[in-house]
Amino acid sequence: MPAPRKKETPLLFITRIAILVVVLLSVQPAIAGDVVDRIAAMVNGEIVTLFEINERMKPVFERFQGRELTDQDKAAIISIRKKLLEQMVQDILIKQQVEKLGVTVTETEILNEIESVQSRNKMSAEEFEAQLRLEGMTLDQYKEKLKGDILKHRLLGVMVKRKVVVSAEEVKQYFDEHRKEYVKDKQVELAVILVPTLEEAQRLREDIGKGKSTFAEVAGKYSQGPGSDQGGNIGILDWGSMTQDWRDALEKVQPGEMSQAFRFKEFGAILKFVSLVGGESREFDPAVQEEIREKLSQQQLEDRFNEYMDGLRSEAVVDIKL
Repeated sequence: MPAPRKKETPLLFITRIAILVVVLLSVQPAIAGDVVDRIAAMVNGEIVTLFEINERMKPVFERFQGRELTDQDKAAIISIRKKLLEQMVQDILIKQQVEKLGVTVTETEILNEIESVQSRNKMSAEEFEAQLRLEGMTLDQYKEKLKGDILKHRLLGVMVKRKVVVSAEEVKQYFDEHRKEYVKDKQVELAVILVPTLEEAQRLREDIGKGKSTFAEVAGKYSQGPGSDQGGNIGILDWGSMTQDWRDALEKVQPGEMSQAFRFKEFGAILKFVSLVGGESREFDPAVQEEIREKLSQQQLEDRFNEYMDGLRSEAVVDIKL
């Protein structure tokens, strides 16, 4: 009779899966001890090691703990890892430019911006942190992301010469096309399914659409998100407090319907619009116009930033070794 397998600890599992994926990515064979510490990329002489990548990949590895990896799982992990490496390269390029130009952001500025976000969405500190947890993010992670966003915009302010201009016609057109978003005190009851890959989410949504399973059954069996033991139901949320990804996914969805499968962070996601709770349409007043103008300006800034980073990348010495 074969001896029973020993149960792996989380650390042993993460180490094993990290080595497995590195070996899959490596062109030449190497022993595990050499693989996990080797250089993954160089950016203008600054290095990124596989150890650093694996540290950031731990939350992803933990999602696969307790099961044998399928070929689909391995492909998903490799895809996530490559995207993460590209993000780390971009972060280094930004850091190098920020240091070169002397651009800074203080902790006080970050805290003030968080307070502003909470005030705009009428959320207490506790409600704000609860929303972050729902999105799979800690407060410290949000602060780090916010710091990066502020630095990006300041870098743009220093380096990008073209002004961002949003016309009155663009503002009105956006309002007409997105009236559903401009509802006062709008709240929605939602259910969610979160699975490891977008492909899996698409397959499960197709099964639900064909009547092979209900949304609640799929959530209970497969979802790794909140409310899985309640058919995926996560209760009532303020529309304005939801992440933009979720609002975009629900753009053309009516109560009782589900969204298309979409990528949310490292997950594949499906939302079900259970019901609309209250809310009255807002007028096209100066406050709404300013809100829209700010949103469109941010979109233009993001486009300018991507153009700027493409130029920065083309001039940099970047050597990806994976």
